[in-house]
Amino acid sequence: MEINQEPEQEERRPRINFLTVIVALIIIIALIAWMFPIYRIKVDPQPERIPTIDELNLNIPSTQGLNSTDRGFIELLNPADSFIKTTANRIVNIGCSKVTKQEKVCHAKVLFYFVRDNINYVNDPVAREYLASPAETLYGESGDCDDYSILLANLLQAVGIQTRYVFVPGHVFVQARIPDALKNYKTELDWVSLDATCSNCEFGELSFQVQNSNKRYL
Repeated sequence: MEINQEPEQEERRPRINFLTVIVALIIIIALIAWMFPIYRIKVDPQPERIPTIDELNLNIPSTQGLNSTDRGFIELLNPADSFIKTTANRIVNIGCSKVTKQEKVCHAKVLFYFVRDNINYVNDPVAREYLASPAETLYGESGDCDDYSILLANLLQAVGIQTRYVFVPGHVFVQARIPDALKNYKTELDWVSLDATCSNCEFGELSFQVQNSNKRYL
């Protein structure tokens, strides 16, 4: 007697369309490659390089006419001065020539690193608080925290970036108002802290001691 055996049904498994998977992966990779550089340029541009003082070929004006009444933090803030404006323009043109979006972030970075890297820390005369003008600081390539802050505030304001001085016990630094900066750079609302005397501090960073000090603003 013949027994009719029904053929076993093949187990149904989902078929993978390898061509579809490959196309999807290519599209994803292309989107990442396209979006990531634009995101970086838009929200966190980096200076191409930081110029030196010698590279700027500055014609530093004489400051012999300054007297004690001209030596306040506000009195020494003159970003519309032709020397200060020209100096700031040269720095940002060298450091951010290829940046077309969020340029204020790049401008603030290159000006901060320019002051941090080109000025050497030198104390004031004994028993006297001496506030140097930006021209004096650039000419001597040195100064204390007051002088760093006055120079940096002038350069930032010369390219349209609002600043304020931040005083803590025994020290002063600058904050720049940069709404376009990344959130992790900001310490208070849109204000980015810039302590150019801190050689190990990057853009937006403060030393631990300064972070936890009582602050006064000007």
